[in-house]
Amino acid sequence: MEKLNEQSLEQLNPFEISSVMMEEAKRAGKAKLHDAGRGNPNWINIEARRAFALLLEFGCSDARELPISKDIVGVPGNQGIFRRLKDFLVQQESETALFLLSILQFAEQQGWPADEFAAEMIHGVIGDNYPVPSRCLKFTEKVLNLYFEKILYGNKGLYKSSAIFPTEGGTAAIVYIFNSLKQNFFIKNGDKIAMNTPIFTPYLDIPGINDYELVELNVQSQEDKEWTIPLEALEVLKSPEIKVFFLVNPSNPGAMALSKEHLDKLEEVVQENPHLIVVTDDVYATYVNDFESIYARIPRNTILVYSFSKLYGATGWRIGDIIVHKENIFDDKIRQMPAEKKEK
Repeated sequence: MEKLNEQSLEQLNPFEISSVMMEEAKRAGKAKLHDAGRGNPNWINIEARRAFALLLEFGCSDARELPISKDIVGVPGNQGIFRRLKDFLVQQESETALFLLSILQFAEQQGWPADEFAAEMIHGVIGDNYPVPSRCLKFTEKVLNLYFEKILYGNKGLYKSSAIFPTEGGTAAIVYIFNSLKQNFFIKNGDKIAMNTPIFTPYLDIPGINDYELVELNVQSQEDKEWTIPLEALEVLKSPEIKVFFLVNPSNPGAMALSKEHLDKLEEVVQENPHLIVVTDDVYATYVNDFESIYARIPRNTILVYSFSKLYGATGWRIGDIIVHKENIFDDKIRQMPAEKKEK
């Protein structure tokens, strides 16, 4: 690193800096390198993958009860599928089977209809039908909400009142959100958007895209404050001219989560600017102990994005989520629109 002074580093883009730092980390010692650089971890969660594989094996064997030809068979029948799956898993005598049996036990404890729950899992992993409901599968949404209650919602009971829209990764979620904001007349060309910077570099391009042409206002995290936002910098969000506040939390590349004081301040902000839309990308939430999302504090104003890519090493699967509270300012805004805009 002696060869790389600060001035030379400033000439590199963030991905080049990451590459330089990665080489230094590899030379720094004998410890195994856990690398989430460029958002692509060098680890995977194997328990989930083995579980998917075993569910798929059951689904294929269960479907062969309705043979059509050597490789083309009918689909698994839903009636009695919970019991058949349970019997199949008991015979496996493996850690993965025990893990899946604990899931079936959990579903029973929740009082969910057994065959309906098991059928959703099996048909989901086989992929033999269009998703119904189309937004999010019934029990999948319940499970996701219980998971997000622990890692995002701050255990405030929001799992009961949150709607989830799975997407093809976190980036797709952001694309859908801004397009939806434009199509539903929540933003228009020339509107002001506040963005916490530094931020994941591709996000910097969103305000200037021809479809949006938003006026960008930087809410800057400061290096001398350990890459946190000065509380006074959030005052600008009280202006009704600011339509959207967009951030990554914990930040990328700053790697800092908003503090309790920041969350308190944002609660104060929406008291004075109740129509402010907050878009928060919380894909690194599980890297922070006792993390609490902005969504946990101001759910009516917030569109929350999460992705399983980081923690589970699943970037290739493109699995993300958009989360919105069922009572929100977006429905309120639509209700107040003139009839012509409502129709559109």
